[in-house]
Amino acid sequence: MTTNDKVLGWIDYYANRNPETFKKGLERSGQYLPMFRKIFAEAGLPRDLVYFAHIESAYKTTAYSRARAKGIFQFISATGRRYGLRIDYWVDERSDPEKS
Repeated sequence: MTTNDKVLGWIDYYANRNPETFKKGLERSGQYLPMFRKIFAEAGLPRDLVYFAHIESAYKTTAYSRARAKGIFQFISATGRRYGLRIDYWVDERSDPEKS
């Protein structure tokens, strides 16, 4: 891992200024990491990509950003649709951890 001012700033943010969010994300991660590791391995993706979900949403399926990104991996609608997720009035698969 590269260590620079930006990385150190995020370490400080999660360790000192917002440790509760980080802790809750770690607690939630246990129910998702085995599934994500399996899916990512089958897709040939780097194993460490599963941890992006911690930074993006702290593993909250209901996470929603100002940019209208949603779900654990914080997909915007266009990206979700590009990868085959159903996003309409009735269903939004960005909130489905397995499909997203």
